[in-house]
Amino acid sequence: MTNHLQAPTYTPGLHQLADGVHAWLQPPGTWGFGNAGLVVGGDDRVLLVDTLNDLATTQAMLDAMTAATAGAVPPVGTLVNTCGESDHCWGNQLVVRPHTETISTAAGWEELKASQPSALVQLTKLVKFLPADMKRLARAITEPFSFEGIRLTPPTRMIEGDASVDCGGRDILVLDLGAAHTGSDLAVWVEDSSILFAGDLVISGQVPLLGGSSAARLAALDRLAALHPAMVVPGHGAVGDSSLIDATRRFLEWLGDAVAAEHRSGVSAPGAIPRIRKAMSATEFGPLLNPERLVVSIHTLWADHEPGYRLPAPPVLYSQMGRMMA
Repeated sequence: MTNHLQAPTYTPGLHQLADGVHAWLQPPGTWGFGNAGLVVGGDDRVLLVDTLNDLATTQAMLDAMTAATAGAVPPVGTLVNTCGESDHCWGNQLVVRPHTETISTAAGWEELKASQPSALVQLTKLVKFLPADMKRLARAITEPFSFEGIRLTPPTRMIEGDASVDCGGRDILVLDLGAAHTGSDLAVWVEDSSILFAGDLVISGQVPLLGGSSAARLAALDRLAALHPAMVVPGHGAVGDSSLIDATRRFLEWLGDAVAAEHRSGVSAPGAIPRIRKAMSATEFGPLLNPERLVVSIHTLWADHEPGYRLPAPPVLYSQMGRMMA
């Protein structure tokens, strides 16, 4: 295990966590470098938690998993996408076979449908023409990946509420946690090994990004903590224990208090961003990577204090985030 408030050095690739349970890790866990999970049950039944941000990284993961999944037909029997964001599902087309069950929610599929690989192909071509502040973020998002050839693959099973999956005699629970980080978030609980694949609801070594409801995110973290997992595989970053859930909660509570205080002071949301960034550096959260994610979270939380408040347009967000990356 590692210190969840540092940016640890950890090994990429496939890691066995327990009998038949593996995590695929992509250090350093920054933009686009998400984690995935693999559960192998009896009769070579295989469940995969998430694919990756593009076809090349997903194929490399699948190749590395070949020994663990040898004999399985299809190679992956069940695929669970923990959310509709690109770094958790844009490699789906490489996994899905005629008898593969792909699990998501209606809201998760709507979010995936709204994503645009072609837009990132275009952004990759336009990066060199962008202003310096926007260019920083655009490069971080695009340069490590290739978004050519990605086809959005629909789920075969849309769940509403928690769902149980039989993985060759292993009972796997898919937890429906609502719009907590994105428009719809799932987690995967492997009870017989006390291992939780938490998706982006839990982050290790990174600033958590709040894209949904703060109250729903905290409620989701409470549900995950109540499982008392021995090991937690976060959506990004190094594997940890249940303290990862506690740390994510503490950060969100701190950020919520910081935004509320700035709003009471009369400052604007853009004006609050550098002040909160400076305040964070003096807290236990100072070492966390990707502080530019604060921008989205602060704007999201601002709506709690100004009903009807909307996030700025993407170019403005890119500029504000890029300035924080300087």
